[in-house]
Amino acid sequence: GAPPRHWTDFTVRTFGASQPPAAARATLAPLWQSAREAWGCVSRWAGDALPEAKATLGPPASATEWQLFVSRLGLEGLQASEPLLAYRLLSAVHDGQRVASDAVTALRELRDFVDPDLRQALHAAASGWYSHPSGWRNECLGLGGGFSAYSNFACLRLLPLPLVAAWTGFLRAQSGLPERFLVVAACFGDAPRLLLSDLASGDLLLGPISPTPHLEARQEVAAGHLRLLRVVPASAPRGRDLLLWLEELGRRLEGGVLWLGGADLVLAVAPPVVQVAAAARHSQGRQHPRRRLAAPLS
Repeated sequence: GAPPRHWTDFTVRTFGASQPPAAARATLAPLWQSAREAWGCVSRWAGDALPEAKATLGPPASATEWQLFVSRLGLEGLQASEPLLAYRLLSAVHDGQRVASDAVTALRELRDFVDPDLRQALHAAASGWYSHPSGWRNECLGLGGGFSAYSNFACLRLLPLPLVAAWTGFLRAQSGLPERFLVVAACFGDAPRLLLSDLASGDLLLGPISPTPHLEARQEVAAGHLRLLRVVPASAPRGRDLLLWLEELGRRLEGGVLWLGGADLVLAVAPPVVQVAAAARHSQGRQHPRRRLAAPLS
């Protein structure tokens, strides 16, 4: 991390005019270390196992980009929020996954809900962000985990700031999403999934969900018209869910607990022995639906 005498310069470079209050800056050093380590694990794994996914990782978001993001979503009043500080520091390592097809989707679905400047930025992203030569594989490069079962498919991508602003603004307008929530990861299509950060509590939430018996033990959270579940165990300390989740994701990737699911390249939250057992069943001629279980990571 940066030496203590350089923290003032670091704060200016990172936050620009949108600097957090002085009292909140004391938390920057441990948050910055956690953000770098969490992204480092994920990036190292992707470089070895799925270079296409590593190629989607954005460069650090600049202070100017961050200020524009804060202004666009009206987050000035949350500058002392530890979850928002943590999110800024994560974006100062990698600005999410920049996938061109996600920008195209946003332009198609959200055209009436984004301001002209953001629309222009998304047009630039549609031609400038990463695009796999086999276009369908863009949907499979999410580093947030995913699943496939029968015809359902999901693969969470960690969103860059322009897409966080676009989808958060859309859900505020269409689903009554309270202003303390950010859409930080998502996948679209037949099995849409959203990962939202609550900037008040620090909780990280997955949705939308449907009533299911095995989820009854988890506490459901309402965010406007969305029904969500916290994605880290209830025993985890509150306030830093996004960092905890990304750190655990990195540990599971490097530890082999997450694996790539066949030709569709979906990350699976399952121990490697499950993959071996599934292959054995398939070799015996019995057809079983392939299933990849996404967050919660518990």
